[in-house]
Amino acid sequence: MPARVASIMSPTIRLTLLPLIVLSLMHTGCAQYRYHLTQPEEVAGSIPARESISVEFDPLVYQLREVQGALGISINNPTEVAITLLGERSYIVDPTRETHPIRSGTIAPNSHITLMLPPQPRTTRAGPRVGFGVGVGTGYRGAGVGTGFYGDRWGGHHRHSYVIEGEPRWRWTTGPVRMRLVYDRNGEHIEHNFSFDRVRVR
Repeated sequence: MPARVASIMSPTIRLTLLPLIVLSLMHTGCAQYRYHLTQPEEVAGSIPARESISVEFDPLVYQLREVQGALGISINNPTEVAITLLGERSYIVDPTRETHPIRSGTIAPNSHITLMLPPQPRTTRAGPRVGFGVGVGTGYRGAGVGTGFYGDRWGGHHRHSYVIEGEPRWRWTTGPVRMRLVYDRNGEHIEHNFSFDRVRVR
């Protein structure tokens, strides 16, 4: 049995194996991924891990950045007119070719909204107290209203996750994702199309 083998190993063998084990763990650490913007072709390129890139798509400006393993998209409206994202006309297609809805929202003048691909749960910290809360519970295929009871039994702070929006959650390990965003600006419809790819780099 492995335990017996370890018990009779000489100190020399242990010291020899330790660097090998450490080296092996370094090479087999957490997988790393990188996002790429593939469409529109004229602005295609890699999305840096620690800084954002800007894409001007008249009349909006998109800022793309990796945020804790997800792709964060800030949609900025630099104009003096409110622009509405039409969720019923917009969608996201994940790597399995399943279509997901996007929630509607208005972008005020000189303001922005943020999308996360895939949608991420919001994590809140409950302090050292006993309470009863009602929130939107997380789920792989969607979200629903739920309740939660928490207290000081385990000590310290406790994390409770709630989904910010009602879109179904989906996985994005690797592969392409397509996104179609349709806006309304004073009765004029504007369509922006993007494609992204997530690849493993280590």
